[in-house]
Amino acid sequence: MPVIPYILVSLISGLGKLDFTAAKGIFIKGGIVLLSLWMLTIVVFDLDSFWFSQLGVSFFF
Repeated sequence: MPVIPYILVSLISGLGKLDFTAAKGIFIKGGIVLLSLWMLTIVVFDLDSFWFSQLGVSFFF
């Protein structure tokens, strides 16, 4: 577990050494990836009710 604080500190210090345009580009790309993963998860959970709606209530028992 001591690896986790090291990774956090090295990421923060590495991002702190970037200039503004490079850091902004990284944050924008990361935000786009994060938002797309959230949207994909929401769509999958929303469509989940349609995919499994044909299963009976007591299907497994």
